[in-house]
Amino acid sequence: MVALSADRHTRGPEAFLSTLDDLELTFRDLRRYRTEKILRERLEAFVVSRFELVDEAEEYALACDETLVLSMALGEAAWLSVPALKRAVDRASHVLTAPGVPPLFGQLLKRLRQLAKNHADAELEAWVRAVASALPGD
Repeated sequence: MVALSADRHTRGPEAFLSTLDDLELTFRDLRRYRTEKILRERLEAFVVSRFELVDEAEEYALACDETLVLSMALGEAAWLSVPALKRAVDRASHVLTAPGVPPLFGQLLKRLRQLAKNHADAELEAWVRAVASALPGD
């Protein structure tokens, strides 16, 4: 995810989408050997460990972007990334003044809202609304 996130803006959309398709196939194969619970836990653990590696403010935006890319790479199984996305939103909410974080924070919330709507998850939609309403500003 780290390399794909780093390359996605330089390689162009076609190459990025092609790589996402390849990763989705790989993940689909992996799902045959792991339970959804284990996969959710591992995805969340990735995000936790990624944010722990941040040692400069600019890296928070990278960690947020990598979380988004992870969710996109899961394709139809993106629902499994909800705990990881929520963890990233929580971590990013504490560093909203870090360079590049505000727009990615918004993208993380939009992704969660999209997943909530796709899966008719009223609880997740309410969580996203609560986070958005707690933000400072108008």
